[in-house]
Amino acid sequence: MPIHRISLKNFKCFKETDVELSRITVLTGETDSGKSSLIYGILAPFQSNGFPFYMSPNGKYVNMGDFKEISFKNLGNRNIEIDIAASYSDRTINNFKTIWSCNPSNNMPELNFLKITTDGIWENDKEKIYCEISTISDHKYKVFYMDELKENFEFDELRDMLKSDRKGFFSFIHNLEEFWINFISPFRLAPERTYYQKVKADEKVGINGEGYIDQISEWEHQKVPEFKKLISILKKLELTHSLKTRQLNGGRFELNVKTKSKSIWASLADVGFGISQFLPVIVADLQLANNSTLLLAQPEIHLHPSIQASLADYFVNQIKEIGKQYIIETHSEYLLNRLRLDIVKGILDPADISVYYFEPSPDGSITYRIEFTKDGQIKNAPKGFFDTYMIDTMDIALHA
Repeated sequence: MPIHRISLKNFKCFKETDVELSRITVLTGETDSGKSSLIYGILAPFQSNGFPFYMSPNGKYVNMGDFKEISFKNLGNRNIEIDIAASYSDRTINNFKTIWSCNPSNNMPELNFLKITTDGIWENDKEKIYCEISTISDHKYKVFYMDELKENFEFDELRDMLKSDRKGFFSFIHNLEEFWINFISPFRLAPERTYYQKVKADEKVGINGEGYIDQISEWEHQKVPEFKKLISILKKLELTHSLKTRQLNGGRFELNVKTKSKSIWASLADVGFGISQFLPVIVADLQLANNSTLLLAQPEIHLHPSIQASLADYFVNQIKEIGKQYIIETHSEYLLNRLRLDIVKGILDPADISVYYFEPSPDGSITYRIEFTKDGQIKNAPKGFFDTYMIDTMDIALHA
């Protein structure tokens, strides 16, 4: 599981928050309560070429403006703290504690303090990391081995040398983002009637769904397992029965959809809008490796309530089968209630899910961690949480 924890201080709507992430982490709450801000806090390090020495508010995932605009209450005179714990595998977790001040020359974040701790290092890993640090900076570091490995160093000397270390320890976040993480926003592209053929699809779908059609076409023509998996998932969710591309003149093609087994083939532009809005989510997920992380903002948009509920089952199956991690911003009580039901039925381990409710206040957004119990109860929910739970209520009661 790549991302284990995120802690933010004086960042956007948060004066302070600390969130532990699970295999499935659900972020819910009213509009402008902090759900998106937490996701932005996670994505900022991963879109920054050079983190933890540099942190860009603007990049491939999110654009937040300058230092003042990302500061709590837009008070640019306070430092911002972003702490993130991430890993390639569960046995080694890298903890990055960073504090940022405003660089007056460009009004962008400038590193003020950095502490890195590495938990779970095995004995034969220590020499390798020690050598990597010494390669980056000759005698400009201190390394202490205790119960956990701690690296303490002067970042002024090290950060200018980061460019030569793209394959080493301090490129960890960059490498993690490149292969193991993606984000799909709620603002996804509308379908087109025809598309231009590309020789090679991008390795990852864009945040608005860019490139998902190219990836489907490539999978289909290369006859790779991902295409069959895509069709199987769509059938199981009862979203559509099949997909295929049709070549046209001038290097163009169209994507056709059969919604039912006996339906006629139709252009993606002529079927339910929800199909085109949901396809980028599944394609992005299939592109990522096992044990990777997909962040999703409102994946339920334009989906029928029954499909929203089935989507929860899909996430549960993925974390159990191939160790995926999902961080989901959602307003769907259908998805939430299905996750509750899966816990009651013993399909989902309560340890594999974290649910957070965000509530705005004058002193910054308040974060509540809500517990779904094995007997179907909801604990630690504030008054602002859902007024009613209609979907699956009877089934939950029967299994309690």
